[in-house]
Amino acid sequence: MKISQFTENPQVKKLLRDLWASRERNPERFVFSDVIDAEGHQYVDFVQEGGGMLGIALVGYTYILEQMGLRFVSLAGTSAGAINTILLASLARPDEMKSLKVIELLVKKNFFDFVDGSRNVKKLVQSINKGPRAIPLALRGFIALNGLRKKLGLNPGKDFYQWLEDVLDENRVSTTAALKERMNQFPESIRFRNPAEHQGRKIEATLGIVAADLTTETKVVFPKMSELYFEDPEKVHPAKYVRASMSIPLFFQPFLINNVPLDRASQWYELASYTGDIPDQIKMADGGFLSNFPIDLFHVTDKMPSRPTLGVKLGLDRTQPRKINTYLQLMYGCFNTASKIRDFEFIHRHPDYRLLFTNIDVGNHEWLNFALSDEDKIDLFVRGADAAAHFLSSFNWEYYKGERRRLLSSKVQQVVEEVH
Repeated sequence: MKISQFTENPQVKKLLRDLWASRERNPERFVFSDVIDAEGHQYVDFVQEGGGMLGIALVGYTYILEQMGLRFVSLAGTSAGAINTILLASLARPDEMKSLKVIELLVKKNFFDFVDGSRNVKKLVQSINKGPRAIPLALRGFIALNGLRKKLGLNPGKDFYQWLEDVLDENRVSTTAALKERMNQFPESIRFRNPAEHQGRKIEATLGIVAADLTTETKVVFPKMSELYFEDPEKVHPAKYVRASMSIPLFFQPFLINNVPLDRASQWYELASYTGDIPDQIKMADGGFLSNFPIDLFHVTDKMPSRPTLGVKLGLDRTQPRKINTYLQLMYGCFNTASKIRDFEFIHRHPDYRLLFTNIDVGNHEWLNFALSDEDKIDLFVRGADAAAHFLSSFNWEYYKGERRRLLSSKVQQVVEEVH
């Protein structure tokens, strides 16, 4: 494949032409943030949902955002969303485009390499991806894999970890400290559009990668909670966070963290409300179990935002009842409900957030199909680009600020009434 197959796709080029023409006619409708720089970039926070191989659509989404001058401050994601998140955070400075570099990685990598289990495992995964008629065969193969009980997963996940570690190393981001430094290398010209409205506030980037600590039953946000798991958190390789976040149960072996510091009981209570004995080994699984779309990580209610927290989800949410007639449908329904309900509840409590994110229609693509054809990859990329174009055409920053101002005034009024 070539990068041009994505960037020169006729549909993608038309989306950009239409956006540029619309901005030319009505520039005030393309104001997305109050954090800007001298080059005309507008800075936002960005959250990406997990979804396996469907994450290719996230690359198309971010490509359009960057082409329209948006740049990223704080970033968060889970599972596949964590992969694109770490790449956006590390491949270049905040004011530089990263999506072209991500596309290059997409072009060069054979994603079926991530299926790094035995030959039987590879055949099993290929059978499942062939469709419903192959599922009985796949199930028989599943049962035949005697090593599953001992290893707790079909694939070690070593190929993925090595790939990501190499990518980050090549970009001189081999530690958490280096990642934080890269994310905060803002241009000198970065500023607030209206400084008087944001006096005393700093522009500072943070990262949020969500994983599930199965050993202590903890929702983990890396690197915020790294000190619980690593002796020297600033020296931890960021690839570890993502490997933990994308550990799809059964498909990948849990991510093991050994030699957990045993002298941090107060930190465990403060950060995780955990009061039990600290284990010396932790097993991590896919963060999607707990928060597949962690848009709540950057939520602030007591002041007006200087930039929006934009988000993107994979697939359409709860638009029709789900059919549960088979065991596989039951298992998928359990996982899907568990992974989404907490985020649904947060958005229900904070309806203003509905103005900040959109859903990518991913069609009939399968989230665990690591053998996607080139045509399927391009289709997912285009679907992401299309969703981004529609979102940018409809998002109104001034209207959103008005909603937040109304909510803040209502909160202040409520406090006054409680005092009196």
